[in-house]
Amino acid sequence: MRLRLMLTALSLCLLVCCFTIVEVGDANPYSYPSLWIESPKNTVYNTTDVKIAFHTDTPIRYPEIVKMSYSLDGTANTTLSISKSQTFQFGSFSASSRISYVGTGLLTNLSNGTHSLDVYALDSKGTTMTYPTGRTFQVNITPKNEQPLPISNITIILVITITAVTISSVLIVTLLNRKMKRANK
Repeated sequence: MRLRLMLTALSLCLLVCCFTIVEVGDANPYSYPSLWIESPKNTVYNTTDVKIAFHTDTPIRYPEIVKMSYSLDGTANTTLSISKSQTFQFGSFSASSRISYVGTGLLTNLSNGTHSLDVYALDSKGTTMTYPTGRTFQVNITPKNEQPLPISNITIILVITITAVTISSVLIVTLLNRKMKRANK
């Protein structure tokens, strides 16, 4: 009776351990899709054309990504071209093997100011993934005729020297005039 009770307890422990292992296995970060934005960065661009590239990595058994798109400043979605590659872990077909999708395009004729970009990946089952916070970036184009001239150290020294000589000359002339007026009295 005691042996039977111990075997039952041992079987129950093994069963619980197996379920725990399965749960830990499901927590594998490679078992879920991931999405990230490569470009544009969260920075200031001095051009009106900015490359867009974002990535979606999915597990090998995940539905295929069929469309990647973006929305700029809340406008309608624009479809990107997609490239696809497959990676294998340890040289074999396993649960950690991934398929990588890259959506690329070019944002053109951007106006000066802050822009917000949202990206989307649609799989073959109709599920849409998005980058949670989107991306914010700025464009700051100063027209060529409004750009300030570069000032070098030599220019600064030259301006200071000319100013000092001019002030000195005015002081000398003023002092000489006063001295001559006193001498004439």
